[in-house]
Amino acid sequence: MLSTADSIFPAILAEAWRKRGLEVVVVTCGERGNWLPPDVRVIRSGESDRPWSRLACRAASRLLSPAERILARLGRRRFRRNTGRDAPEAWEWQVLQPTITSGSLARTVLAQRPRFVFGQEAAAYGLATARCRGVPRILFPWGSDVFNTAESWSAAHWMIRRALHGVDLIVPSSATAARHLIRRFGLPEAKVKAVSWGIDLAESSRAGAAERSRLCAKWGIDPEAVIVQNCRRFMPLWGCFTALDAFLRLSQEGERAHFVLFGADASRDHLAEARRRIAAAGKTARFTLIDRELKFEEFLELASVSDIFTSLVQRGDMRSSSVLLLAAAGAAPVIGDVPEYRLMAEHGFSALFPSVTSADQTLDALRCLLRDPALRAEFAVRNAEYLRTHEDRETQMDLLLSLIDEVCLRYYGGAKRGKPNDPPANAPPSNDIDEP
Repeated sequence: MLSTADSIFPAILAEAWRKRGLEVVVVTCGERGNWLPPDVRVIRSGESDRPWSRLACRAASRLLSPAERILARLGRRRFRRNTGRDAPEAWEWQVLQPTITSGSLARTVLAQRPRFVFGQEAAAYGLATARCRGVPRILFPWGSDVFNTAESWSAAHWMIRRALHGVDLIVPSSATAARHLIRRFGLPEAKVKAVSWGIDLAESSRAGAAERSRLCAKWGIDPEAVIVQNCRRFMPLWGCFTALDAFLRLSQEGERAHFVLFGADASRDHLAEARRRIAAAGKTARFTLIDRELKFEEFLELASVSDIFTSLVQRGDMRSSSVLLLAAAGAAPVIGDVPEYRLMAEHGFSALFPSVTSADQTLDALRCLLRDPALRAEFAVRNAEYLRTHEDRETQMDLLLSLIDEVCLRYYGGAKRGKPNDPPANAPPSNDIDEP
C-alpha cells in the first residue's frame, strides 16, 4: 500500500487482507501512527535514497514552494466556481511535494516486488501509484482529492488527472464519486468501480441502560438527555459551524439534549471558537467538546449512547464509515442533502436530509427527531436492515479483492494469489519505473 500510515484506512485494509492470507507492506511519506497492527511493516520513502538525492528534493521544494503558493492563489476563482467554496485549505492545493516524491515512492514500492500496488488518496499518492509501472496499480480516492484538490488550480488538476489515467483500476467508496470521476476526468467506465468498504457489523451496537449510565458518567453526560453528536471532525469543510449553530439554538429552546463535538490537531482552533460561543450563550454544561484524537474504542462508546447524529459535509463526501457506525449503533441520522446519501436512501437507508449549509433546516430536522422517539426507533430498525444487506465489511472486502484479482489476472495470466513475499514469476524488475 502507498498511503498515509497514521490513518485508520490502511489499517482497515491491512486487517482485511492479512485475514485473507496476504502480506501487507505500507510505504509512506509520514509517520507510522497507532492504527496499523504492530507486525505490519511500514517503510518511509526516502530512507534508502542517496544523501544528494534527498538534498536535491529539499532544495527544489524550498525554491519552488513560494511560486506554487502564488499560482494556487491565482486559481481561487476557478476553485470558487467549481466547488462553491471561497478558498481551498492549504493541503488542497499542494502539488509540488507529491510530484517530487513520486519517483522515490515508486522505487521503494517496486523494491518490495509486490503482486499489486494499492494507492490511497489521489493527491498525495496517486502519481506515485501511477509510476509503479509493470505491476497492477489500484487507486482509492479519499474524496476531497478528486472533488476539491483537482479544482484548486491547473497543476493540481493535471496531477490528479495523470494519476487517475495512469492506474489500472479506481475504487472510490461511493457511487456518486464514480460518476464524478468518469465525467470530470474522462475515464472509461470499465476502469472505475465503486465499492463501499462497509463496517464490521459486530463492532457498533446500542448501549443498554446500565452501560449507557456507565458511559455517560465517564464522559460527563446526563444519561437522561437526548444525546446529539456531530460525527465528523470539527472542521469547516465538514460543516462544523452549521452544526454548532443548530445545536446552540436547540439548546436554548429548553429541550433536554446534550451535544458532542470532537476534533484534533487542525480542529483545535475551530473548537476553541466553539467553546467561546457556547460559553457566551451560557450553555457549557450542555456540551461535551473533545479536542484530542479519539481512540476508535472511544468513538464506539460515544456512538453507542448517541440518539441523533449530524454529518454536514458540503462536497467530496464518500460513504463515510462514521455515518455507518453511528447508524449501526441505532442513532438517527441528520445528513446533509448530497447525492450519495440520497442514493443510499433509495436502497433503504433512513435519514432526514437538510441542506448542508442551512442551520435552519438542520435545526428543524433535529427538533423533529428529538421530539419523536418513535421515529428514531423506526429509523434504527430500517438502518439495521440496510446495513446488514449492503454494508457488511466481510462481503465488501471480498468484492474489492475480487476486482483487484481481475486486474492481476490480466497482468499475470492464471497465477493464483501468491504466498507472502511470493511475487508472480513475471513480476517486473524492481527499477522499472514510469518516469514522466
